[in-house]
Amino acid sequence: MKTYEIELTTPLEETKVVIKTMLTGEDDEAIENAQLKYAKSENFKDFTAKESDLAKISNAKKDELLARSIVSINGDATNCLQRIKKLPAKDYRFVHKNIVDEQKKMMG
Repeated sequence: MKTYEIELTTPLEETKVVIKTMLTGEDDEAIENAQLKYAKSENFKDFTAKESDLAKISNAKKDELLARSIVSINGDATNCLQRIKKLPAKDYRFVHKNIVDEQKKMMG
């Protein structure tokens, strides 16, 4: 399978972030279902969650998208999700926005 990647340079710290511009079907399913790990259901129609998990639920899809889209940060592929979250908010948002924009382009 062909690899689709681009390198971004963040505006503040000039961090080099390589992202995938095309995700697999497996990636897409994992992103779409990221919030389900925090939900409970007895009938598969009505879902509930613990109040303590609300922040995790809110961020689950974004975290999964970032984790599956970021290839490396400054040439290092380890702990990319944790490392991207430690960047200044402007750089973090820049990377997230570019990932979302690239996915929209590829999905048509």
